[in-house]
Formats: sequence, structure tokens, C-alpha cells
Amino acid sequence: MAETQAPLPGFGGGLRAADDREQRGDHLGHPLDHYPRGETFAGLGVEKNGGTRLIGVSGAVNRPGVYELSAGVNLKDIIYHHAGGIKDGKGLKAVIPGGSSTPVLRPDEIDVSYDIESMAKIGTMAGSGGVIVIPEGTCMVRALSVLMNFYAHESCGQCTPCREGRGG
Repeated sequence: MAETQAPLPGFGGGLRAADDREQRGDHLGHPLDHYPRGETFAGLGVEKNGGTRLIGVSGAVNRPGVYELSAGVNLKDIIYHHAGGIKDGKGLKAVIPGGSSTPVLRPDEIDVSYDIESMAKIGTMAGSGGVIVIPEGTCMVRALSVLMNFYAHESCGQCTPCREGRGG
């Protein structure tokens, strides 16, 4: 299946003559001109974790993607509202909430605010914001083995065992 691409904006009329947009200067605006700033931006999140964050949702969801959401949005809402729920009507087996190196959550643990402090209270991390949704029927031993093999060969080098070569 061919990938779809966003259409490029038109920057010229026929024979490269200036079009209406160029004559009005509409293309000179910056997308952040209308983005909330300062206290307004900080008010979008929770008290110690204001603003928004980019959350990438992958795995067995109907609408995988990257979502810009207020810090502190409920993890369950991220999965079931924003990402459209679990594919093929399957049940949820587990969620890796903050990237592949963060502790895994059971389905009964996902009704929680997605911010640094709330994730720490339940023994995991919001980390990079990479939410991985794992459906019922997935072998967790196999899934985590794939991640372990990845880390045995690819590492950011931030932790001592990886940096010093004792990671596996």
C-alpha cells in the first residue's frame, strides 16, 4: 500500500506568477503565532507538570500516532479515546507507558494521570512519551524478549551497565 503524503502548499500561480496567498503574505505567518504561551500554556497540564507533551501511541490500537495532549491527561483516555481503543475488539493485556525501557502496567493500572509524579507513584515512568499497547493473546515473554534483544545491541549509553559494556 502506498504511503500518503500531505499535499505541498501552492506557492505560485500559472507560469510561477504570484498567487493570491503570496500577494497577501499569508505564507509569512508562523504556526506558533496562535499557540498558548506562559501561564496559559502552563495551565494546560497539572500543577508541577504544566503544558502539553507529545505522546506517541503504538501497538494494537485503531489510531496509532503522535498526539499533543495536556500533561496529566488520563492514560486510559489516551488509549481508548485518542488512539481509538484496541484493534480487532481484543482486550488489553498490558501497556508500556513511557517507551520500551519503562516498567509495564497491567490493565487495572491504566486509569491514572499521565504525568511524571503519577507514573512514579505506581512504579513506572512517563519517560519519552512512547505508549506501547499490548493486546490479549500476546506472549509477554516473547514481546519482552524482543525488547531485551534490541537493548543488547542498541543503547543510548545513558545507564552505567550499557555505557560500561556490562549490559548483557
